[in-house]
Order: sequence, then structure tokens, then C-alpha cells
Amino acid sequence: MDETTLNQLIEFYESGEQEKIEYVFQFLQNVQFDSSVGNTIVNKIYTEGMSELRILLCLSILKSYRVPLENPFALLPLLLSSNSSIVSMASLIISNFIITEEQVKALLSLDSQYYNGCISIINHCIDNQIYSPVIVEFLINVFNSSSDLEIKVNVASTLSDILIKTKICDENLTNFYKECLQQEISNENLPILNALLPGTSFSMFKGDAFNLLLNHFSFVAQMCPLPHIEYNGVTLSSFSQSLALELKRLLFPEDFHSPYEQEGEEEEYLYQEFTDGDFIFDSELLVRSCISHCLLDDDKIETFSNDLSSYIEFITDEDSIRSLCVKMLSKNSLLQTAVDVCKETMYLSELHEEASLFILTGILTHDNPYVIDCPIPQSNEFALAQYFNYVIEYESDVSPTIVSEALDDEYSFIVYLNVCFTLSQIERVFPDSTILAVERVIYMINVLGDNSNNEFMTDILSRLVRHSPISFADVLDDFLSTLVGLLEQFYMNHTLYGSIVLCFGALSKVPEFHSYVVNSVCPVVLSLLSDSTSVRCGIDMCVSLLTNKNSLDQLESIQESVSSICNAFFSALESIELDKYLGEKISKIMFFFSKVSCSDEVYDTCLWLLRNMDPLFFKCFCSVLVVFISTRGFDAAIDVFNILSERLHSEHSNILSQIACCLFSVLSLNDKDSVVSHLSSLIPDLLNLFIDKALSFNFISSFDLKLMCFGLFVFHDVDTRIICACISLLEQSTDYEQGKTYSFCNNDPLYFSHPLKNEPVLDSIHRLFPDTSILDSDAQSMIKRIEEHNQ
Repeated sequence: MDETTLNQLIEFYESGEQEKIEYVFQFLQNVQFDSSVGNTIVNKIYTEGMSELRILLCLSILKSYRVPLENPFALLPLLLSSNSSIVSMASLIISNFIITEEQVKALLSLDSQYYNGCISIINHCIDNQIYSPVIVEFLINVFNSSSDLEIKVNVASTLSDILIKTKICDENLTNFYKECLQQEISNENLPILNALLPGTSFSMFKGDAFNLLLNHFSFVAQMCPLPHIEYNGVTLSSFSQSLALELKRLLFPEDFHSPYEQEGEEEEYLYQEFTDGDFIFDSELLVRSCISHCLLDDDKIETFSNDLSSYIEFITDEDSIRSLCVKMLSKNSLLQTAVDVCKETMYLSELHEEASLFILTGILTHDNPYVIDCPIPQSNEFALAQYFNYVIEYESDVSPTIVSEALDDEYSFIVYLNVCFTLSQIERVFPDSTILAVERVIYMINVLGDNSNNEFMTDILSRLVRHSPISFADVLDDFLSTLVGLLEQFYMNHTLYGSIVLCFGALSKVPEFHSYVVNSVCPVVLSLLSDSTSVRCGIDMCVSLLTNKNSLDQLESIQESVSSICNAFFSALESIELDKYLGEKISKIMFFFSKVSCSDEVYDTCLWLLRNMDPLFFKCFCSVLVVFISTRGFDAAIDVFNILSERLHSEHSNILSQIACCLFSVLSLNDKDSVVSHLSSLIPDLLNLFIDKALSFNFISSFDLKLMCFGLFVFHDVDTRIICACISLLEQSTDYEQGKTYSFCNNDPLYFSHPLKNEPVLDSIHRLFPDTSILDSDAQSMIKRIEEHNQ
């Protein structure tokens, strides 16, 4: 692509005209780009003082088509643009060419004013594990030099990504974290720390601040071991431990008064604060101390665990015990202690019920050998339901066992309903639990009767079946019988009807089930069509069952039920009012019937539809009619065309071209002599009918001689005598508009594939178009092809 072409494209783009803009992008898709094109575009950006619109187009070409650039950093000045779209696109283009740490260093030697442009480049480096200390240095410089809080927060978030994704933390980043902590500690919302430590909002910074901060910094420490922090000249043995001490000093100075002055005794004080016999048991402070001790080295954990049970009775609020136990669950060596605490507290009082649930489910999320019996009494059905919901949502290895036992025991409807609902909402499948849940739902539907819960329960039922239809292989007979029974019982309830139909659809998608479902279900569904809603739902289901891949693969096994399905279908059609939606759906069913079986029942149903449905829907049945005509022979063509000629009127001129497909399908019948001999009684009358209607409504201009197109070019084995007869009829009726260009090719590739080689056809075309200049270029090319072929 040279500069002249580029200028032309830019002018087209700037014109704002839709056609020209579409041409630009269509042209670009077919261009082979090399670095010379990229250089041309880059040079043009800087040498001509382009408008922002032009710059955006040039950048769009570079970005969308990944044009090679010899020097992508030539785009750096654009990073200072006031137009955010230009900055964003330029930075993305540069990012695509950054592959080495040296390139990163060269780029980030820039001033911090380039931050907006460089941020996406930095993110690209982080995502691709391209790390350099220069990135951290650049971001910290931006952070320190900016007074904009939003930029500071964004920088902090990027630094957090670097730590988590690259697992690299140098001294600069460590110091930055510590400085942020000290600067932000007095800020009520802690927005920067919130960005540095993603996962939990620090807007909760009140009594839980210690827990939150410690939890997050512990997370960071586990992600990548950070250098030890010195405290009062002493390097403690654990970063997490030293950080816990530092946080205590910063957050709760009134509680921090170490009586020890010798080196190394701070750690002992941290532990002593919890175990001292004279300690005043303030529950909040106790929990803080417990959490601190959870971060101790493993050799101190055992002592802590042994002491914990003697203090647990002093904790009286749910949040405190929850914080303590959750923290313990994060440390594998404390897992057994967490289990013991849970066992000891769950029966103390109702106050601990919610906390116990939380801890139980926390244990379930670990790969561990501990299984605790459910502590909730059966009388507390809502708490039980909540517990089982937790078990399902966390999807641990023991979840299927617990859920199956829950569905097997004698619980209340509320518990069953909640368990089944939660099972229906998750993606993971518990096959045994799914079948039990379905059985429970059906049982509840039958027992509770027709009330508002049934709609909710059948929705659960359809979701469960859709999750794992193959689970029902061993119980398919009974299950289908149950569903059909529910359908017959509740078919007037549209919501429930729809849910059951969805169950059928899900089961039919299993190839082994498909023919069985079709043969058992379709006749019943069609026999229960009662009003517009159930009609649409039932027809939709039948279309889904009969027209999917499984039906086409299992035609023989379905064929035996086609007659009964068709009879039920025909009975239903007599009592419903067809609209466009149903017309299209019904045509799909009829097409399937015609492919499977051209029995008299199917054929009679098709003719009945032609006689009774609005002619506007005829075009939906074109493909069906072609199948019938081609399989049942010329007599079927006579039946169809007689009905068409009776029912088509002038107001239906807009469907003439579609019906013409069916008309000329007759010409492809094997028995050509019979067709030709019948021309005088059938084809001319129908042609005249179509042409008269088209002319009377000035339709010939858009009709574009489509009848001749179908006759000449669509069917490869059409007899020449028929083509000439059609052209002769058109010659008598067509009146050309002066100055109009006509096409009988319509840019359709099908028209160019016909091997026309007969002189009579060419002569007829020349008679019909004595002045070929009124034809478009495609039509003239076609005539030229025929002439060359005949030579």
C-alpha cells in the first residue's frame, strides 16, 4: 500500500459516508502489510499535522492489522496526547513489540508524565512475565510525584499485580509497602492499602482492622517471602511475625507497652501477652492475640494449640470466634485445633450456631480427613438448609456424601427445597445427589399439589435434569412416565408446562435417549396444546426434538411414531390460529416429516395447511413443497400448483419469487416428457398468473426476471424446450423501463455455475433483450460466456 492509496483511504474515512467507511475496512482486510507500510503511516502522522480523527485511523490500521514497525518507539510522543483514545491505542501498539527487559528499561527511562501512556505497556509486561526493577522504580516515582489520589491508587494496584503475578519483590517494593502502611494508617478508608492488598475492602477499618491487615500481609508473605523487617534493631525470625508486631504497634498503640528492653524479647512478649495468667480476658484483644499466634513458627504452634481450649469459653461474640477459627483454618498445622474448637463451641449456645456453620464449611474447603457431624437440630430447618447450601457451594470431596445423606434423611420440605435449589444452581454435577434431588422435587410436587411452589420446583427440576441428563439412564422409563404424568396434570399452568418441556429437551440431547423421548413424548405434548402459550411451547419442543442432529441420525427408530405424531399435530392445528412465528416453526416440523416419511397423513396435513393458512406464510413451506413434489411425483405438483393458483392474489406479489422456486422444481422431475407435454395446461397458466399479478402491481422492476433466472440457471438438467417456452411467455408480457439496468444474475454465484450451451437458449435471450446494454455487467458477462461456450 503506497502513500497515494493511504491518502485515498483517509479521505474516504473522513467523509463520514457509511459506504466509503465500509469500503476502507473491506480494502484493508485484503492488504498484505510490511514494515514499509508501517513506516509510511508513522511518517505521515508526524509530517502532515494530522487531525485526531486521521491519527486514530492510522493507529487503528497499525493495531488491528498488526502492521510491522521498524521502530515502534517512534510513537512515544503520542503518549503525551490529550486525547485518551490516541494514548491508549499508541501504548497498545508499542506493547505488542516489547519482548525484552532491555526494551522495558529503555521505555521507562521516560519522565513520570508518560504514566498514562505507559500504564498499559507496564500491564502488558506484567501479564507476559517481563519484569524489571525499572518498572517498580518508575511507578514509585509516579506515586511520589503525583498529588492525584486516583493515580496513587492505580499505581498501588499495579504494584500489587507485579507482586502477585511475578512473585518478585525487591527492596524498593518492600520499603514502598512499609511506607504506605505508615502513611495510610490514619486514613479512614485506606484506599491505597486496599489497592495494594486486593481481596477485602479496607472500608471495614474499625474493630476488624488488625485482622484484615494481618490477613492480607500474611497473604503477601506467603506469595513471596519478603525480607525481614528490623524492629528496634532486632531482625525477628519470621516476616509475618515481625509484621504482626509492627501492625499492633501502629494500630493499637494504647495496648502496646512492652516491658522488655533486651534484644529479641519482643517476640516473647507477643506470645506472653496471650498466656500470662494475669491477662484480662477482653474478647476483642484475645482474638487479636490468637490471630497473632496463628502466625507463629510451627515449633510454637503446638503450645498455642494446647492453651487455646482453656481460653475459648471467654469468647462470646460470633465475629471473634469466626475470625479466630478461620485464621486457624488457613494454617494446616492448626486444622485439628480448629476442628476441636468447632466441636467444643457448636453446642454452647445458639449464639455460636452461625459461627459453627461458617467453621464447618471452612473445614470442608480443605483437603482433610476431618468430617464433623452436622450440629444443627432438625427443628432448626433454616439453619440446616444454610449448612447444606454451604456444603454444596464449597464442593469439597465430602460434599456428595453429605448431600446424598441429607436428601435421604427425613428432613422438612424447606430443607429439601433449599438443597435441591442449590444443587440446580452449581455447575459441578453430583450424579447420585442429582437423581435423589429430582426424586425429592417430584415427590414434593405430588404431595404439595398445584400451588405457587410448583412453578419454583419445576424450574429446579428442569435445571437439575439439564445439568446431568445422562444420570437418568437407569431410571429413564419411570422418570419419563412421571414427567408425562405431571405434564398431563398441570398442562394448563404455563410456567410448569414450560419447565417440564425443558426436561424433555435436555433428555433428548443424550443420543441414547433421543428416539425413546421422541416416541414417548411428542404425541402427548401435541395432544395437550390448548391455548396460544401452550401451543408455542409445545411446538417449540417438538421442533427442538425433531430437528436436532440426533433425530437425523436416528430416522429409522423415529419413523414408526411419525404417523401418530402427525395425527396429533393435525388435530392440534385445527383448533389454533397460525401466526408468522408458528408458521415458521410448523414448516420446520413438516420439513422433517417430509424427509422421514411421505405418508398420506403427512402429505394430507401439508395440503390442509396450504388450503387454510394465510398465503403470506407460503414461503415458509417452499422447501417442504419441493420435497413432496420431488418424492411423490407429478401428481403432487398438480395438487400443489392448483392450490397455489386458487389462493394467490395480487396482494401476495411479494412472495412470488419464493413460490417460483417450487414452480420450477417441477422442471427437475425425472419424467421430463410428461412435464413438457403438460406445459400447455399447467406451466403457461401459472406463469401468466405470476406475470399478470406482477405487472398489475408494477412489480416487474423488482421482480427482475427471477422466473427466468430460476428456469435458466438453478436447475442443471432442465429441458431446453421448457426454458424457451418460459422465455417466450416473458417476451409477451415484459415492458422495459427506459434507462433502467436489468439483471437476471442477481450477483448469485449459483447463476454462474450452469453449463448453458444451447443455441435456442441464446437465441431466446437475444430476442428478449435485443439491446443488451440495458443489462448489468454480470448479465452481459454471462451472455458472453454462453456465446464463447457455444463456439
